[in-house]
Amino acid sequence: MSSTQADQPPTSGAPTPSKRASLKELLAEYGKTAGIVYVVLSVITFVASFVTVQFFGWKPQTVIGEAGVWTLAYVGYKLLQPVRIIALAVLMPLVVRLSTRRKPVPTEETLARPGEEPREPPIS
Repeated sequence: MSSTQADQPPTSGAPTPSKRASLKELLAEYGKTAGIVYVVLSVITFVASFVTVQFFGWKPQTVIGEAGVWTLAYVGYKLLQPVRIIALAVLMPLVVRLSTRRKPVPTEETLARPGEEPREPPIS
């Protein structure tokens, strides 16, 4: 074995997941919640990109100039897509934990028996 082969780390043969594959895995694991969080992150990112372009002094005077602002905002939005996917992966466990914490867990007291109306959970 040559020294260049010995210096390289062994490869497992498994390809690293692409951004699209990572996003699909998150959507499969967390479902609708991941989709909603991703859309919220996307809106925040696009608005932030637009405001950043406006803030740094581009004040268009024509319709073409205004289209340029929207185009630059879109380019910034697309450039930040990897950041959005990483943020989604980091935020999802927290969001799911918070959303499940808010829902009361059914207990014997709150479950309805056949022929009875369901009872309200006790206020803690």
